[in-house]
Amino acid sequence: MASPQSYGVGDQVQVRYRANGPADSAAVDRGLWNWTYAVILGVIGLPPVWLIRKLSSWKPPPSPAYEIGMEFFEAHQAEFGSRYSGKVIAIKGRAVIGVYEDSETAIKETQQQHSPGTFIVLKVEPGGTYKLIRT
Repeated sequence: MASPQSYGVGDQVQVRYRANGPADSAAVDRGLWNWTYAVILGVIGLPPVWLIRKLSSWKPPPSPAYEIGMEFFEAHQAEFGSRYSGKVIAIKGRAVIGVYEDSETAIKETQQQHSPGTFIVLKVEPGGTYKLIRT
């Protein structure tokens, strides 16, 4: 079913066209109605895009092992900075349970004795700063 014509034969109309576009790019200028489809698609598309962005930035809350381990590390940061500089350490609760040369070995060996998620692995940098390797 065709929509009724807005204009009759011989009526004057405003025409929009692309200056460098193909000859068939001309269209009757319908004022605000030119934007109808773009606005409808935007209104329909915005909620899913917002939801995807919201969900993709969601992070689970830190585990108790992470919170306790980081609290322990931060309380002893200066000491660990001088003692373990350049090393990778595994912390469980309030104890250093392993000291390693590289993160791969630290994770592999610590997981043999402790369940994942019950310890953290940190690379101790000079000055006591750290890089979290695994929680």
